[in-house]
Amino acid sequence: MICYNLHNGFFKQKGANMKGNFFLGTFILALLLLVSAARAQILTKTFKVVNKTGLNVTSVRISTFDAYTWSMELNTMEKIPNNGSFEFQRKYDTSKCNYEFKFTTEDGVDHIIKSDLCGSATITLAIPEEKPDVQPEVKPETQPEVKPEEKKDK
Repeated sequence: MICYNLHNGFFKQKGANMKGNFFLGTFILALLLLVSAARAQILTKTFKVVNKTGLNVTSVRISTFDAYTWSMELNTMEKIPNNGSFEFQRKYDTSKCNYEFKFTTEDGVDHIIKSDLCGSATITLAIPEEKPDVQPEVKPETQPEVKPEEKKDK
């Protein structure tokens, strides 16, 4: 390690300085941790879940996007009535904002919706519109057949 020796007034090669190396290593490690923490932060936020399904909701669970590993039930009430709501606190990773919510309505049907937890703090439960698997066949409009005018003899 090369350092400036104030006492002698010139640069000089020194042997391994354990105390200096320790502090330098600690500083570099802290800097790396700070940089990685700036990229992805774990935050705690209070979210509000609002039921807009038209039915009572009996269960609400959360999973990271496309993981399908559902958490314990988030709701503390037995049923969330239509237009009712509840709040929960959750730690989330700012580098993974997209989550899915699986909720069960009183008729026993499970529904899954996607939500961006980094954005809004309100999650609205609504039954997704079902899309038909088969597109209806579109028939071209039929035009009446036009016949060319017959030539008349003079």
